[in-house]
Amino acid sequence: MPDEQAIYFHGAPGGPAELGLFGPPPAGLHAPDRFLDRPDLPLDRYLDVLANELDARFAGAPLRLIGFSLGARIALEAALRLGGRVSAIELIAPAAPLQLGDFLPRMEGRAVFALARDTPALFGAVVWLQGVACALFPERMFRLVFAHPAGGDVALAADPAFAAAITALLRRSLGPGARGYSREVRAFTRPWDDILPRITAPVRIWHGAADNWTPPDMAAALVIALPGATAAHALEGLSHYSTLGRALRAFGAGRGLS
Repeated sequence: MPDEQAIYFHGAPGGPAELGLFGPPPAGLHAPDRFLDRPDLPLDRYLDVLANELDARFAGAPLRLIGFSLGARIALEAALRLGGRVSAIELIAPAAPLQLGDFLPRMEGRAVFALARDTPALFGAVVWLQGVACALFPERMFRLVFAHPAGGDVALAADPAFAAAITALLRRSLGPGARGYSREVRAFTRPWDDILPRITAPVRIWHGAADNWTPPDMAAALVIALPGATAAHALEGLSHYSTLGRALRAFGAGRGLS
C-alpha cells in the first residue's frame, strides 16, 4: 500500500503559505490553494471537485487531513466525501459550527462573521474594501487584524517577519482570492453541524487554551459532536497562530502532533 499522504487545509484569511509562517514548511504536506481554485463554484460543488482531485492524485494512499481554523470545516467536508480513504483527521485551533454554542461574541473577527451571516451582500462590499485597504495600507490592516493578540500570539504580533508573512496572506486572500475567501466565510456562518455525526474517521483536536479567535469551547463542542474525536488537547499559554506554530514544528520534527 502507498505511504500515507497528509493534506493541509489553510484558514480564512490564509493560504498554503501558512506552512512557512514558522520556518521551512514541513516536508510531505500538500496544501490545496482553495481561494484561487474555481471561485465561481458554490462551496458544495467545489468540495466535490476537490475531493475527486485528491482521490485521483493520491490513488490508493491513506489520507491524513489537517484543518486549521476555518479550514477545519473543509477538512471535515473532504473527509465526508473521501470516506474510507481517510486514515485520520487533525484539527488545529478549529472553528466549530456557530450552531453548537454562543461562540460568536467571543471571537476575533466577530463583526465580519456576523455581517456574512446577516447581510451577505454588504459583506461582499466590505471584503472588496478590505482588499483595497490591504493594497494601500497593508501594515494598518495587519494591526487591525491583530488588534487584540492573546497568549503566544502576543509575541508573534510583535515579530516583523511574522507580520510581513501574515500581511502577504491578507493581501492575497482579500485581493485575487477574495471570491474564494468570501465563499468560505459565508458558508461557515450558515448551519453545517449536520455533517459532524457522519464523520467516522478518528479525529484529534489541538487548541490553544488562550485562543481568542476560535474559543476553546469550540473544541469542546467538536469533541462531543464528532463520533471519532478524542479529548481536545489544550495547549496552555497558546492562542490561535501560536497553536499552529506548535503543530507545524512538531510535523517538521517528524513527531506528528503528539
